[in-house]
Amino acid sequence: MFCKNCGRQLDEGETLCPACGTVNATEATATESVSYEYSAVDTANQLLKDEMAGQTLKWGIISLAFAVSGCLSLLGFIFSFIAKSRARAYEQTFGVPEGKAKVGRILGKVGFGVGLGYSIFFALYFVLIVALTMAEMGVM
Repeated sequence: MFCKNCGRQLDEGETLCPACGTVNATEATATESVSYEYSAVDTANQLLKDEMAGQTLKWGIISLAFAVSGCLSLLGFIFSFIAKSRARAYEQTFGVPEGKAKVGRILGKVGFGVGLGYSIFFALYFVLIVALTMAEMGVM
């Protein structure tokens, strides 16, 4: 191979001309570099996708766990909004949720419903207990 700038003959595999300092990369080297850059970008995108899906699933599980806990069901209701916002961010970035992101979104929705239901139940139960206690004491 010869230097493309000064014409000096280069040794096998040598890409930098010792005479003029010009980089003489072959097309194969340039192609390998470009394919490496694309694979690095693909890997980074996949890691981001996995991270966002995992976050969605984690908050969906937390939402449902607190929703069915009884007295902490209000927290499950609140955490369901976090799960749904993570699912929305995933959807805006990568399209339709799949895998962990889809399951997390579903668990967030279930956590929302169960948390809301239990929260209403416990609020009504509390009001009923207070009303009965006040009636027993003759306040009402």
